[in-house]
Amino acid sequence: VLLFDLSRTHPKRKVYFREMVIAFIIATCMGALMEVLQGIATSSRSADWWDMAANSGGAITGTLIGMVTLPVIFSVLFRKSKRKN
Repeated sequence: VLLFDLSRTHPKRKVYFREMVIAFIIATCMGALMEVLQGIATSSRSADWWDMAANSGGAITGTLIGMVTLPVIFSVLFRKSKRKN
């Protein structure tokens, strides 16, 4: 979502490695926070290291997919909008 919003608000700017790393770190921290809160705030759920590893794997996968697909998606979208003008 972070990479999508960055690409949407700045269509001519490429998404650089720094932004990908920041998006990955934020997504991983959110997953870790959810696991910690599950262990602390609920009695029916527990924190699990394997869930945290799966969340990090999803963050990596999402970041890589976004890196590859977002430039293509936005080039097609903005090419169509330029033709209408």
